[in-house]
Amino acid sequence: MQQGAPSAEFVCDVRADAGRSVGVVRLAGELDLGVAGDVGAAVEELLDAGCAHVVVDLRGLSFLDSSGINMLVAARRSAERRRRAVSLIRGPRHVQRVLRLTGTESLFTFVAAEGDG
Repeated sequence: MQQGAPSAEFVCDVRADAGRSVGVVRLAGELDLGVAGDVGAAVEELLDAGCAHVVVDLRGLSFLDSSGINMLVAARRSAERRRRAVSLIRGPRHVQRVLRLTGTESLFTFVAAEGDG
């Protein structure tokens, strides 16, 4: 691996339904220290806009580190303080494994992606 090689492109796509009751944050790439703050800010913006439920879609993640986990836990706490909810759509096996090994998987409610029946 070359030093200074660019990491995989990170995507954070934020959408809210017309009534702003549900917001979705779709992630792709590596959720690490470099982007965790931006993702946390996106979740906070949805909560500030009045979304009662924010769903963070982990399916596109190729990597998750402790800063990403800390951001998810902080988002959940922020939502609870507002009497709102943050749920996750399960990520790939390696992402779920990190959540399980750190003991944070049990902190979240997991929801099915639209169309997953």
